[in-house]
Amino acid sequence: RTFTSGVLFRSAGAQSLRATDAAAPALTATVATVVGHGPASQLRFTVQPSSVLEGRAIEPPVVVTAYDAFDNLANTFAGQVSIAIGVNPGGGVLSGTLQVSAAAGVATFADLRINRAGNGYTLVGSAAGLTNTTSAAFNVIAIDVHWINAAGGSWTTGANWSTGAPPTADQNALIDLAGTYTVTLDANATVAGANDFNEPP
Repeated sequence: RTFTSGVLFRSAGAQSLRATDAAAPALTATVATVVGHGPASQLRFTVQPSSVLEGRAIEPPVVVTAYDAFDNLANTFAGQVSIAIGVNPGGGVLSGTLQVSAAAGVATFADLRINRAGNGYTLVGSAAGLTNTTSAAFNVIAIDVHWINAAGGSWTTGANWSTGAPPTADQNALIDLAGTYTVTLDANATVAGANDFNEPP
């Protein structure tokens, strides 16, 4: 019997093809082969960007990987991969190494930073001749957290702060809203820095 349409392997790696006679199942033949990947055709984020403080390097490093049309890793691709902001809710600027050469199909961006806070940023990876890829959404979190409740209130109440949450150990707490009010420190708090609470803004 001749199979005029041939056989198409879609998965790279060691594969085998077995032929069996339906009328006489004991009659079989098997051939083994190694299937290589096709040419790179698309990019994917294989390590997504994580939420990060503004101006800080995104950790872990963002990784973009090249695949062929059948979703196999295109591990011979060594082209230039570029990265840029896609959705830009905070009007931020992306800095760091924005173009790298892929190694075995993998491009790692180790020092990406965005300078303005915002929720729902995305990144776009691109390379000549390949389909672009867009990352999952992530947040860039403000370094400076401002008190916004002129009536005063508790430190731990998120609504009293400009970010909707009390400042963390990595952030600066700024109680610089004009007026006379009391901020009650109702829990142990560690912050990266704070303004002089007694100094008028």
